[in-house]
Amino acid sequence: LRPDLTIIIDVPFEVGLERAGKRGALDRFEKESVDFFSRVRASYLSQAVSDAARFRVVDANNELFVVLSELTDIISDIINKG
Repeated sequence: LRPDLTIIIDVPFEVGLERAGKRGALDRFEKESVDFFSRVRASYLSQAVSDAARFRVVDANNELFVVLSELTDIISDIINKG
């Protein structure tokens, strides 16, 4: 199966790990190497570039209200097309 749309909520891994650390103890996945996170992020962003019709990338470095607004717009577009 292949989804019609994939939303990537993107943030540099350093920021993501910092945010995760503020929630409490890191889990097994969050303790992976910096190289692992770099490769995973690069892979997702590469897919988004090569299949732009199916991917939307939301910059999670923005303020929360901006991220929520972008997500709301993307979801509204999906609902209105259906």
